[in-house]
Amino acid sequence: MAILIVDDENQTRAALRELLAQMGHKTILEAKHGEEALKIAEREKTRLRLIVADWEMPVMDGITLLGKVAERPELDLAPFLLITSDLPKAQLRALQEKSGRLDHFLIKPFRLSALEAAVNVAQEHRAAERDALVLYGADLAPLAEKLRADTKTSKKWRHIVNAASVAELDAALTEHGRRLGALGISPDAAITPWLAAFVKTPLGVATPILSASRSPQRIFAVRTYCQRYLEGDAQSAPLWIQTLEEVRHRAAHSLELELAFAELKALQQARDTDRARKQAESILKLDPASTEAHSTLAELLEASGPQEAQRASQEYTRAIELHPCQPKPHIKLLNLLAGSSPAESVPTREAAERAVQFCPQNQDVLMAAARAFGAIGDATSLQGTASR
Repeated sequence: MAILIVDDENQTRAALRELLAQMGHKTILEAKHGEEALKIAEREKTRLRLIVADWEMPVMDGITLLGKVAERPELDLAPFLLITSDLPKAQLRALQEKSGRLDHFLIKPFRLSALEAAVNVAQEHRAAERDALVLYGADLAPLAEKLRADTKTSKKWRHIVNAASVAELDAALTEHGRRLGALGISPDAAITPWLAAFVKTPLGVATPILSASRSPQRIFAVRTYCQRYLEGDAQSAPLWIQTLEEVRHRAAHSLELELAFAELKALQQARDTDRARKQAESILKLDPASTEAHSTLAELLEASGPQEAQRASQEYTRAIELHPCQPKPHIKLLNLLAGSSPAESVPTREAAERAVQFCPQNQDVLMAAARAFGAIGDATSLQGTASR
């Protein structure tokens, strides 16, 4: 995660750098004018999260830089915050509407609170501009119709496109790629090599990819590319509507979430379990569908002692529901359940069967499942798992 400051005055850049550091940002890049900023932005495009630029600068001013950024699709994902001391807000809003790329503006002089508010507004505006949803797979046509028919969803996702082939998918991204907010795929043999290339692009890095299947046989080849797994039939439209709300919310708070996760990692490294647990809980309030936060909270709860075992089990289960192909939550849950009472044999068996189903080639998962089957005395399942 990197933020780019563009200003010709050393003092202003230093002040901005200090304020952003107080907000928690660590990687702050600097440029003295727009021409230098463009070179840096192109070089750092895969990790650039925000551009903060002054209006008046030599060589290339902020408005010209804004126009150059607007010409480059690979920079569309970074919000653009313009700083000025001259123009009234009404004129700035008119400029924002005309440019289509200015996400917010900040009037000098300003304090930390004003900068924080401006960054949040810029994030929300950039997230709202990513209003295209592309669904790959002919079988997702009924789902696409259901989503278009939902007034609230179609208002926020103004372009909902169904592509029946990879060729149609490429055409859809050519037309809507600059506004792509999410990609839903019905896994098949054709999409796997396409996805492998897509996720290496700046657009692919930043785009949430939703699997329209929870069948292990179908998702196995694409499990490393997807962030959520849902069913792709029309009856699943309410869950898709909820998921798309979560996707938009996450995009609007992506900077805040990245900082929150960095703080969580620091607290874990410092072994400050109580504060780390509160941090994980605060992240889940902001992003309830975070697999990582659910899994981390479960580990912290488990470390708190046997009294938190049930809640830890629930958090591991939630992490698995969101992303069933990640081995670690399966292993952690199975190890936790293997030491539970005989009354827990049914959930233990179900968890072990699910783990084997979704991670059939992971030896650590298979060993954890075997221990779980052994703990509840399920010799048949134990033998079947061992034979793998």
